[in-house]
Amino acid sequence: MDDSTQFPAAPARPRGIGARIRAYFLTGVVIAGPVAVTAWLVFWFVDTVDRVIKPLIPEYLWPDAYLPKNIPGVGVVLAFVGLTLLGFLAANLLGRTLIRLSETILDRMPVVRGIYKSVKQLFETVFSQQ
Repeated sequence: MDDSTQFPAAPARPRGIGARIRAYFLTGVVIAGPVAVTAWLVFWFVDTVDRVIKPLIPEYLWPDAYLPKNIPGVGVVLAFVGLTLLGFLAANLLGRTLIRLSETILDRMPVVRGIYKSVKQLFETVFSQQ
């Protein structure tokens, strides 16, 4: 069958008010959904890190002790500073020696060895420079 024998396309029927409202609503959901999920994940992450880091820091160093409101994200900032400091220390000769020693110890533990190697490979793959 060639193209000349096909039926012409039916003219577009005007959409009713209900169809337009539904289309606008779904467009709004498509736009707001990812933003809402992202915001929720960020707030969840910040709250989780704060709850993990807070017990490690003396209470008099937290801004909560001096301000009337809780400031979210202080734990994230402290974790960032701590991890950056750890990376700095690991980059020198003493740090590399300590890492090599700790990996040698972990390599001698049967169950822990497999878990550590798998997690280390995952992190190296995700955070690789390429």
